[in-house]
Amino acid sequence: MNELIGDHLDECAEGGVISRDAIEACGERYREQGYLTRRQLYALSYAVSTRNAHRVMRNSREECETMTANAVTVTDDISRITLLTGLCGLETLTASCVLAGLDPQRYAVGDETVWAALADLGRVRGSNGRIAPREYCVLLEQVRAVAAESDYSPATVGYALYAYGSE
Repeated sequence: MNELIGDHLDECAEGGVISRDAIEACGERYREQGYLTRRQLYALSYAVSTRNAHRVMRNSREECETMTANAVTVTDDISRITLLTGLCGLETLTASCVLAGLDPQRYAVGDETVWAALADLGRVRGSNGRIAPREYCVLLEQVRAVAAESDYSPATVGYALYAYGSE
């Protein structure tokens, strides 16, 4: 498993769809401020999915700051991902990127691409369409299990699985 992750991390670093730098920079600001602004969420959304990024601007400044601040205060995974996906323009992938940036030792990027990679590895069943908060928590449980079996954090495993699933 370490080899698979290492090989696909190289691919991710060579210009993969997910920008680790943008996620890590967003997470650093999130930890410093305790919330994210609408502009910060837009910047991350644009780095993750240019197609949906404009929708973030439909949220008010107060909604973005309040909901991201609240996501820091709750400790359970389902509440965090649900709060973030409650913001317009934050699909599960972008919300999971926010969480992976905030706490890379606990969270990973996650969407149908990562789900497909986990299915290919026999960790989950079948393909799944859009990943809702509940499915993200199942995905996250499996990513954490892979991380525990390897020398990598959940965030790093998520990046590698995203690259693997994108093939």
